[in-house]
Amino acid sequence: MKKNIMFLIFISVFSIISAQKSFIKGDILLTEGFGWSNRGISFNCGLDYALTNVISVGGEFIYGLYKESSINNYKHTTKAIIVKGSYHFNEVLDLHEKWDLYVGLGLGYYIFSSNSTFSGDNISIPGLSGHIGCRFLYSDLLRFTLEFSGGDDIKNGKIGIAIKIGDYVKKRTPMPKFK
Repeated sequence: MKKNIMFLIFISVFSIISAQKSFIKGDILLTEGFGWSNRGISFNCGLDYALTNVISVGGEFIYGLYKESSINNYKHTTKAIIVKGSYHFNEVLDLHEKWDLYVGLGLGYYIFSSNSTFSGDNISIPGLSGHIGCRFLYSDLLRFTLEFSGGDDIKNGKIGIAIKIGDYVKKRTPMPKFK
């Protein structure tokens, strides 16, 4: 119990000491994580771009695999490509600079397929989903992410990391031109 309390105190002090903002215009975040739903576990990767200090746009790829425990042991896979938009509440709610709370919508294309012994349909459909999430700024480059979503049948939640790549993209030197 003492270790848990000390860890919480350490995180709180560390959060207050650092003065970096968790979400600012121009940030580019590479997100990776694992999702869960009633259909099993999924792997998620995506990219978010901060258009302003409160609006971001991005995309996400989701790959889910689950096994149906029946006599035939059906194996199902789900893939999705989603375009997302989010509103970040940091300025409106005057949140601590380490936290990023957001809500948004996604429009995607979902592909559901199963092994050859499954008698159901393999389908591809467009879909609309909503999400609410938060990120905790661990360092200038690394954030921890927790997100809940609804409307898609692939993931109801996701936990992962977000890596800030925006500074690298902005500061890199241009490629040399060959004549």
